[in-house]
Amino acid sequence: MNRPAGVTVSAVFLILGSVLTALMGLLMLLARSIAPPVPSQPPFYDAIMVASSVTFLGFAVWGGLTAAGLFRMRRWARISILVIGALVVIFCSGSLAILLFVSRQMPEFEASGRAGTILGVMIGMYVVPMLLGLWWLIYFNLAAVKATFLQGVAPDESPRRPLSIAVIAWHFVAFGLLTPISLWMHFPAFFLGMVLTGWLAVLVYSIYSVLELSIGVGLLRLRPW
Repeated sequence: MNRPAGVTVSAVFLILGSVLTALMGLLMLLARSIAPPVPSQPPFYDAIMVASSVTFLGFAVWGGLTAAGLFRMRRWARISILVIGALVVIFCSGSLAILLFVSRQMPEFEASGRAGTILGVMIGMYVVPMLLGLWWLIYFNLAAVKATFLQGVAPDESPRRPLSIAVIAWHFVAFGLLTPISLWMHFPAFFLGMVLTGWLAVLVYSIYSVLELSIGVGLLRLRPW
């Protein structure tokens, strides 16, 4: 099966992005281990740093596996890169909006001579991956690209999962796996307007995690329930 050039280029960019994401996660762990303790930092600062680092490393692994699937023209890899592209667009567009808003609220920043250069670099850091994510969303939804990924698939294969169902399902799976982090960091739980702590918070977060994972897996398997 011939692999389109756009798929190969996308896989290469995805590998580069995964490597950079992994380096960010490792640097966060390294900074936590070598940086001197700050008395004013919150007690759960270390836990947040570790959780953030693990999240970055998890995204790096996800990107690497998706790139490998693209090289092999796997159908699931096309869905995966569409989800990654959507997440990149949402994250970068939101961060860009916050950056522009905050810069407007800092007159001393605008008064500095290098403000334009610094702001331009920071905007570029969000605009470039956002455009790449938009390109993935458009390119991998083209009919010709879809047909290329479908070559060699048996006609009696199980029903195809709509993209919207896959995005929602992986959203539930991801949050189901991340919810136990709240137990480790001893976050309070919120239920029906009540703030719960202690074993009640543990119970609520455990139920949330089980429900999210159950719904996510059920959607991925297209279970009617």
